[in-house]
Amino acid sequence: MADGKVKISAVLCTINEDHYLEECLLSLAWVNEIIVCDMGSTDRTVAIAQKSGCTIYSVAKVPYVELLRKQAVSYCHNDWICFVDPDFILPEGFADIAQRELLHDQNISCLYMAYVNHYKNRPIRHGRWGAVGYYPIIFHKKMINILPVLHGGFEINRGTQRFLPPEEYIRHMWVRDEDHFYQKHVRYISYEGERRVALGWKPSVLRQVVSVLKLLYIYITDGYKDGAIGFDLMKKSIWYEWNAEQALAENYVSHCKTV
Repeated sequence: MADGKVKISAVLCTINEDHYLEECLLSLAWVNEIIVCDMGSTDRTVAIAQKSGCTIYSVAKVPYVELLRKQAVSYCHNDWICFVDPDFILPEGFADIAQRELLHDQNISCLYMAYVNHYKNRPIRHGRWGAVGYYPIIFHKKMINILPVLHGGFEINRGTQRFLPPEEYIRHMWVRDEDHFYQKHVRYISYEGERRVALGWKPSVLRQVVSVLKLLYIYITDGYKDGAIGFDLMKKSIWYEWNAEQALAENYVSHCKTV
């Protein structure tokens, strides 16, 4: 910290992510190093990363990124890690916010930042996928445990967590188009079934029906505010949840046979 600033490594795991990668890396230009773990991209991903001065590692392809995080962090030279998805675009001025927070409180283990999902390049403010969420944008690698858990993967073991005000948020370029939505979520569904079994869930028709009713309620009370896109996403969220429960049932049967 010779220059009075905390040294931070940024990490991305990629496979054919050239759609938003250039803008993502531009928003990370202030960090001390950018590590890219690429799983065999065949588009412009590697060329974009090279042009941006990233350090690139070729790694084995995994079903979901949480299985790769621990390995990716091991390549970093700094204790503070900014772990982003290649479709994250950080807000202008985040460098100053991060430095101020980390220098102000030496006991911070993790900074959480708000994110807003973007669907077909449009911010979604309502419904299941439209509510503002928080993401662990910067963490100290010696103060957390990295877990291979889908849609999870972090466990704080010491220090304090700081949630930044929601006015400054990550633009999460979540879904580009229809094909991208189904390509992305069909892959998630099979692993969602495994995750739910691992959490001790059992198949339940009642829970499956109740989950659909909850999603309808969310749309009626809030999701409709996004207009036609809100209705579209309501249908997609029901499709996802119904099929995730089906995957749970299939994985549960397989699990019982092996126990």
